[in-house]
Amino acid sequence: MRFFVILFAVTSGICLSLCSSGCGAGEHDSPDFVMFTEHGAEMTDRGSGRGSGRVLEGRWVCKSPAIEVRGTLPGSLYGALEQAGKIPSFVSGNGEALVQWASEKNWTFESDRFALHGSNKRNSKGTWAGWELMLDEVMPYAHVELNGVVLGTTSGAFMPHRWGVDSLLHSVGNSLRIRFEPAQGEGVLGEARAIHRLPQFQFGWDWGPVLKDMSVGALRIGARQRVEGLGLETCRIEWVDGRPVRADGLVRFTLNVDKRSPFSWRLLGPDGERVDDGHGMGSEEVVKSWAVDAPELWWTHDRGEQPMYRLEVAVQDGAWHGAADMVGIRTVELDTAMDEHGSKFDFLLNGQRIFAAGANLVPADPRLALITSEQEQRLVEDAVAAHMNMLRVWGGGRYASEALLEACDEHGVLVWQDFMFACAMVPGDSGFVENVRTEVQHQVRRLRAHPCVALWCGNNEVAEGWARWGWKDGLDDAEIDQLQAAYDTIFHSVLPAAVAAYSGSHYHPSSPTLGRGDPDFQRSGDAHDWGVWHDGMPFDTLRFRIPRFMSEFGCQSFPEPATWALAVPHPFTMYRADGAVAAHEKHARGFDILDAYIVQTHFDEHRAGRVEDLSFEHWSALTRLVQSDGVSLGARTHRLHPERCGGSLVWQLNDCSPMASWSSVDAAGRWKPLHYALRNAFAPAMIDVWPLDDKRLELRGVAPDSPGLLRLDVVNLEGDTVFSNAMDWPLFQLNVTPMVLANPCQSGTYLDVEWRGENGTVARRRYWDVPVKEIALEPANITVEPAEGGGYWVESDRFAKDIWLMCAEAEPLEFNGFDLLAGQRVRVEHEPLEIWSLNDNFVAE
Repeated sequence: MRFFVILFAVTSGICLSLCSSGCGAGEHDSPDFVMFTEHGAEMTDRGSGRGSGRVLEGRWVCKSPAIEVRGTLPGSLYGALEQAGKIPSFVSGNGEALVQWASEKNWTFESDRFALHGSNKRNSKGTWAGWELMLDEVMPYAHVELNGVVLGTTSGAFMPHRWGVDSLLHSVGNSLRIRFEPAQGEGVLGEARAIHRLPQFQFGWDWGPVLKDMSVGALRIGARQRVEGLGLETCRIEWVDGRPVRADGLVRFTLNVDKRSPFSWRLLGPDGERVDDGHGMGSEEVVKSWAVDAPELWWTHDRGEQPMYRLEVAVQDGAWHGAADMVGIRTVELDTAMDEHGSKFDFLLNGQRIFAAGANLVPADPRLALITSEQEQRLVEDAVAAHMNMLRVWGGGRYASEALLEACDEHGVLVWQDFMFACAMVPGDSGFVENVRTEVQHQVRRLRAHPCVALWCGNNEVAEGWARWGWKDGLDDAEIDQLQAAYDTIFHSVLPAAVAAYSGSHYHPSSPTLGRGDPDFQRSGDAHDWGVWHDGMPFDTLRFRIPRFMSEFGCQSFPEPATWALAVPHPFTMYRADGAVAAHEKHARGFDILDAYIVQTHFDEHRAGRVEDLSFEHWSALTRLVQSDGVSLGARTHRLHPERCGGSLVWQLNDCSPMASWSSVDAAGRWKPLHYALRNAFAPAMIDVWPLDDKRLELRGVAPDSPGLLRLDVVNLEGDTVFSNAMDWPLFQLNVTPMVLANPCQSGTYLDVEWRGENGTVARRRYWDVPVKEIALEPANITVEPAEGGGYWVESDRFAKDIWLMCAEAEPLEFNGFDLLAGQRVRVEHEPLEIWSLNDNFVAE
């Protein structure tokens, strides 16, 4: 945790200067020297309070029916009920339906009596002057009392609620009481969730359960934080001979003080040396200029290092108070200039164009209070392992947490942050608008400190839904005008004003810019191309529908078997008609769409019978393989057309529950085949082969700029090379020159393509001249034996395609989803419990 409250004290001893040599003693009462020392006050993180403060034990109480269980705050009602055995797990079987009653009742959390002690000393008047109670991410609505005194109510999950508690605290015997009420009321155009400032996905989505938890994400009782929202806005970097020689911009922070007060700030370099400082008088929002010579710039992990500077601020509010945070120096711009293909959508990091490779992120659990920092750190590490350099925090979940942002700062991953609006029109009444205004000002101030934050987006698919999804059907002109006015107020006034006032980042009103129903969706802005999946288009259409930036596309699959067993514990012979299985497929047409893609690409019904007759084990394995091959084709296509496409964000990275979804990493953290395929698609060096027509192939490749040697081998299923050729072929990072060659493949062969760069990078791709389902596979005997020195050898007695190793560990293997020739063997680090290959799929059961 990197943000903390610290005490500033004037001292005549050893100290650190905050003022520059030009600091005038008569300008204000700021000391020339201030010593930074850690104090015994409660820790906090960037002012949000997430994970900070004390944990209060107590009891959850419901009067009708009469239930009482032990629990904690921060914490979750559903978590407490499940731990007490009052409800089943919502993820298992039909558990979701059996727990809905809890969210429809009124509940009260009553804490045990607690004391304030240690370094939390009262002042001379016997009160804790300047102390507050802070609750964050409260769901859904709560009435709050401290020591029998009503403090107030909460109005949404996306901003902290604070109350001064100076005169209410006692040394011992304190009690907190929170009465929770369900989210109720009629929505907008039938969407009840639209009127609540709560995580929209908790009301149900086509990849997640309905679970409207009652919870508190963070709780703190302590001194009011006088300094919050520290951040740097990098406005300009000066380059000489390709090296940054100077960076300048603005220091921003918020002062929570009662009147204009003296403050001082300083910026320390990655080595701890002071690089700039200043002082002034201020209250509320403070903006000061800064400059650093020879700056160390923050880059994404694929472009460079992630050096962090330390920003420290002190303010005099009776006594000296202060805060510190880690910040990065960088510029991020969105280039939307016109070119021959339309309007660009390219991210420029420190003036250099990057290809944004990544995925969309959803909350890791519908019980948000139970999501751990370790879970979010792991998700970022999974993204980096697949060479992703951007994550989109989707607008139907929650704003990025401090743990997620710090992990992205540390690992060099950019964040596209949606505001929390998704797939529904919004109310326009003054109460709702002002609530949103307060929310977004808080969130922009909180997130602006992080160098990873690259973009603010107004909403997910609201503009597209309003334009093309029939939402206006049945409305009269006055109703349409009223809803349009509400939309314009929120997304074209309130949100961009907050971004402009409190951050230097770009604001993008709605994603996608144009939907797939608009003929210009490939020429302008970002796209959500759901022609694949929702419209049933073949995966090959992704090769020809290339947008300027792909911010959503994907295909469903079912989780890994060990994860699926958490949802449906009985044997896999139970198929889609089983209620427990059906409860974990939220898309109304999910089974039928998956069947169609399996038959289209991977399953030959003429040889193997009906796909409906496959065992669930084999069928679900095919869903993962279809997803892997199809979605990775799209990612490779986007990457290999940098002249047209600025980025590819797969829907979706992760899950909130073990069920059918579009994720590449399932709810237990196990990589699906798609994640391994994306690791190849986004690798530093990558090549691919596509048919141009019946006789010609096109090769495309990207790599860190380097000359290299391309080798082409035509291989039969026995492993014999029947044709070979090699040639020089330089590859570049963002400039692709296609190579066209005659198709050398023959019946029963494949083309093995390998590129080796002089800089040591290697890229490989295997091309088949026929659809996967037409490859003449035969049953294969795949064996596993311990390897000398550790690990295990995996070997096959004949050509085996798409071997998948299922291990007890959730940790990913170095590689998985590979082919083996007869007699060839590979070494893996974990012993597989089960082995599956595409050779098994033609046996219907």
